[in-house]
Amino acid sequence: MNYQNIKLEYHEQIAILTFNRPLLMNSLTVEMAQEVLDAFEQIRQNAEIHAFIITAQGKAFCSGAEINPSSFQNKNQTPAEYLNYHMQHHFNAWIEQLENFPIPVVVAMNGIAAGAGVGIALAGDITIAADEAYFILTFAPKLGLVPDMGTSWFLPHLIGTARSKAITLLGEKVSAQQAEQWGLIWKSVPKLELLDEALNIAKKLAKLPPKIAQHVRKTYAYANENNLLEQLNFEKDLQCQLIQTPAFFEGVIAFAERREPIFKG
Repeated sequence: MNYQNIKLEYHEQIAILTFNRPLLMNSLTVEMAQEVLDAFEQIRQNAEIHAFIITAQGKAFCSGAEINPSSFQNKNQTPAEYLNYHMQHHFNAWIEQLENFPIPVVVAMNGIAAGAGVGIALAGDITIAADEAYFILTFAPKLGLVPDMGTSWFLPHLIGTARSKAITLLGEKVSAQQAEQWGLIWKSVPKLELLDEALNIAKKLAKLPPKIAQHVRKTYAYANENNLLEQLNFEKDLQCQLIQTPAFFEGVIAFAERREPIFKG
């Protein structure tokens, strides 16, 4: 696919996907979502890539869905039918794929994350933000809608229900510094250092055992559903699977030899 809305680049074992609609605040369109899903497939198929970064050009990380009334004036579909189709096949599919991605994902939030852009910013394994970046939820106060693209799931799990409802209903900005204090993101950094910091993190993640990011995501997702006894059993069962992998044996040997492990696959 000849990308018009994003860029896909490679840096050693790291893929870098960049939203590239800076003049339009990297607002989301169906075409952009299709390009992102294609890029995900390219990354998954490349066995040399062990981590990847999502970032953006310009002042905004992502300003949410592009508001275009003509999009909802399709003679063959009601607005609800149009929205249902594209959320299922393009936008929600994007978040679902990140949740199941085989390698670790770093989000480097260069600027504003608004609306659906909040869900995207929180969908990676580790999110860092430029010190001038901020989050803002415009769904309820501006459009009479609820948060989507996973935002309503990510927020209460990360910062609790009280804060989630307040910033959703009030539409107040949450700065990168506040987001770090609340535990919404990993850290905020000076904007000029953002990509370097993202690359440093991605390089560390690229050295992890194969598929461990998937297992870690699943472990914490189950922890939100299980009681303590159920989670103890889940941990036990998964640990018994992982202890039989080559990664575990390499880790044991490396520990005995007092060196860093070198994981393959």
